[in-house]
This record gives sequence, structure tokens and C-alpha cells, in this order.
Amino acid sequence: NMGNTLSSFTDGKAYLLQFNDDNYFAYLCSFKRKEDLKSVTYTYKIGNQTQTTTVDSFPFETIIKVPATESFEYTVTGVGLNGETFDFGKGKLSPLTEKQNSAPFNGNKTSEPVNVDMPYFNPVTVNIKGLGSGQGKIRIVVANEELGFAGKLENGVLVGAKIKTVFTSTEDGQRYLVENMILSSEVSTGSTVLVIDPSGSVKPDSINSKYTVTNGIIFHPTSGTSEAKLYNEDGAISTPTTERRKPLPDFETFTLAPEPGDWGSHVGVFRFFLPISGFPFEVSEDILKRCKVTLVTTEAATGKVETHYTKVTGNEMRGLETVVIVERPETIGKDRESIASNGIYSAFSLTFDVPDPLDFD
Repeated sequence: NMGNTLSSFTDGKAYLLQFNDDNYFAYLCSFKRKEDLKSVTYTYKIGNQTQTTTVDSFPFETIIKVPATESFEYTVTGVGLNGETFDFGKGKLSPLTEKQNSAPFNGNKTSEPVNVDMPYFNPVTVNIKGLGSGQGKIRIVVANEELGFAGKLENGVLVGAKIKTVFTSTEDGQRYLVENMILSSEVSTGSTVLVIDPSGSVKPDSINSKYTVTNGIIFHPTSGTSEAKLYNEDGAISTPTTERRKPLPDFETFTLAPEPGDWGSHVGVFRFFLPISGFPFEVSEDILKRCKVTLVTTEAATGKVETHYTKVTGNEMRGLETVVIVERPETIGKDRESIASNGIYSAFSLTFDVPDPLDFD
């Protein structure tokens, strides 16, 4: 039984190291890189005293000596390269009691819950319908139709995945980035409630009146958070964006095909992950908007190949890939819309052409 000698926060761990009976050391380490953050602040409480230490160089770690008779509670926050605020969560460390030291492991869960049967999925942006709270937790409401990527939608299917979203204060407009593990997913008619722990400045009390949220990114627990960015380089929220798009250069038609499984869907749209190295021009956020697309599908069961015509509604940057979002062609029915989970299609290819000159924003 590990007791409270090991604790987790978003992209980091806290360890209790004890070498004698008089004191122990709390070692806290954020796994963030210097490319992600400017600094990490650890605020901790020993007994009745609260102290703060800020680490402004990589690695973002600290070690604190604690009397053996006291517990150690902490919260972790960070500052991004452009001054944005990150809340990474909180935790507690305390030495094992004599009973805990002698007790055999009984199989009870002491770590974060994870759905071991969860299939891998690429990070997906979802719209948030509402907020709530209960039993000290934050409850996020998402329409069921947004969660087609998760496969069979049932209670607990997203437990262990993570959600990243921005809470905006209704009082002063301050934005708080929250990235937490999903502790529970409760399916009801039309919507699913995702339950997470409160984080730093964002408390569950009256949360639906104190904060607003518009969307969030849900990603698999094995995905790096670099795959799920909500901020542009200047610190502005990337969705919705107010940045001016780079002009699309003229180009000859070209064809790209996503790797098997590198696709997903939302209501009315398909999403394809494509390497930016395959494009004949520099790719940036939404530069592909309005491009015409010839979409070729291959059915898994029969090998039947069909051609459909659609257009790009936008594209999102994901490191060395871009997520191309296209309208679902009218020739593909709604019953085939969940392309990530229904197994109907085994392959896709997309041939890009310049936008129709009469099609404009």
C-alpha cells in the first residue's frame, strides 16, 4: 500500500522520500518542457504554514524538507511563454503509518482511475453545453453526438482520458487553463456529464455563474499535451480565432491519404490527420478553408471504392500534422458518419483543389 507517498498532478508527480524517522522530503516534478512554460510555482502547506517556491528554469522540479509529524499539501500552477496562466492541480503527501507499512496490498485502487479498454483516439475538440458541480467536483456537459470518437457510448467509457479547457471568469474576464483527468463519465439522454477535480483558482462553488466555457479538447491518456493546444503562439485562444489567415497560394491539385485510423468525425464533418510535409505549400491554421476536396472512400468489408465531393471548413495545427475538417458529403449518409468507430471504411484519400471563386466567407 503506497498510501499518500505518491501523488499526481497534471503532467507531473510528487514523491515522498524518507530516510529517517524525524523528517521526509517532498520531491515535486513537472514533466513540462522549456518549450511549454516560462515557470512553475509550487504552493505548499506544512502544518499551518503556507509557502511558495517558483522554478523558472528546466527541469521544473523542487525538493522540500518536511517534519515527519506533518502532512504536505500542495497546488501547482504555471506561466506560459506568453504570460498565460495554467492550473495543474493539487495533491497531498504523508508518511505511511506503522499499520500501512505492515499491511499487504489488497488490490484496492489508490491511483487515478483508468479505463484499460479505452481505444486510442486522436485529440478531439468538443463543444461544452453547460457546467455544474456536485460533491466537490466540476461537472462538464457535452452532447452525446460530440463523443462518437469514443466508440460505444456508455457510463465510464472516458474515465482516465483527459480534458483541457479554458474557464473565463464572468467577473474580470481572467482566463484559467484547466487540464484534468476525467474521473467519471455519466451518459444520459442526449448528453454526457464529464466529472473532474477542481483545479487551482477554478472552484466548483456556483461554477455555472462564475465562469463561462465554450469548448474543450479531450485526449487519450497516452497522448502528450502538446497534441492538444488551446492557445495560439501569442497566447490567444485558438478556437474561435480572430487571427487573419495567411493567403492560400495557387497550387495544382494534389492527393494525400491519412494513415489507417487517423480520422474521426463530429456532427456533419469529418476530420483527417495529415502530415504537413505532404503539402506543396506552407500550412497554417485554417489556410485550407474552402478548398474543394475529392474524397475517395474504400469500404472495409467489400473493398468498394466510391468518390464523393466536399470542401474544407477549416484546419487545425497539431505539430507536424494538420487536422483537415471537411463537410460530410451528401453522398455519405448520417448512418455512416461516425467513421472512427463504425469500421465501415478502411481507407480514405483526399484530393485538394483551389476554392471556388464564388465561395467566400
